[in-house]
Amino acid sequence: MKKISKVLSLTVAASSLLLLSGCHGAKEAKSLAIPDKFDTSRSYEITFWAKNDTNKTQTDIYKKAIKSFNQAADLYNEFVHYRQAKFQPEKEEKEVNELLDASNRANTAAYNYLLELAHAPEEYDTAIRNLMESVKLIMARTEKQKEFVNAYYKASASKRKSFFKDR
Repeated sequence: MKKISKVLSLTVAASSLLLLSGCHGAKEAKSLAIPDKFDTSRSYEITFWAKNDTNKTQTDIYKKAIKSFNQAADLYNEFVHYRQAKFQPEKEEKEVNELLDASNRANTAAYNYLLELAHAPEEYDTAIRNLMESVKLIMARTEKQKEFVNAYYKASASKRKSFFKDR
């Protein structure tokens, strides 16, 4: 009976260890070195993710990034439609540039929100990376469109029609 009790106890203990280390034991954590003295002449940045609020906090920041990106994309698309209409009806250069500038501001906000997620848990990496790539793509395209707008408005009225290719 003692032998069965001992085997049963070892089995329960081994099972408990496996269950308890299942999630957190998959990666080896770096050991924390605690200094003998705290160096008060240095600045320290501490990032802490509380297990109970990480998903909510991360999700809220990510939602803000998506909302800002969508605003940027909508403004960019509005410009693209205007360009496809060969800048008709005519607008002032300032108004057209403001459309692209507003897109850039919204995109910059999205970018900054994504930077806040730099230390997010790994399960968010792919989504964050994909959104960051989209943000950078719209930023680059917006810059190209600003170059087009500047060249267009610098050209004489008679040359402006040549900026648009007939399809």
